[in-house]
Amino acid sequence: MKVLETKSGQIFEIWESRKEALHDVADIIDGIRYANKIGQHTDDFLWVQYKDGSHYCINEDGEEGKFKKINIEAIIDENDCTMMIWGKVEIYNIDDIDEKYNEENDDESKFWNVT
Repeated sequence: MKVLETKSGQIFEIWESRKEALHDVADIIDGIRYANKIGQHTDDFLWVQYKDGSHYCINEDGEEGKFKKINIEAIIDENDCTMMIWGKVEIYNIDDIDEKYNEENDDESKFWNVT
């Protein structure tokens, strides 16, 4: 996993392979399901986008869609500490969506998001 820390302190963890991402995603899903089952707060939000346009997401409010391990276009897991990403995902400036992240245009005043 590649770790990217912006000058404003945001942390993006980038899975370098589908296999690595799917291993972690299985643990994330199990953790969120367990927290939901026992009524514990969780700040994780997992989004899986499929090539056919469908999606799967899970957070403390429940699950939407069906998780499949095939035809995945992008994976985003967000929590209070970090954002983990894989696939067709771009990091962009939240105040200027046309500005894509790179080290040269990063500064402490910018907040980055993913799409």
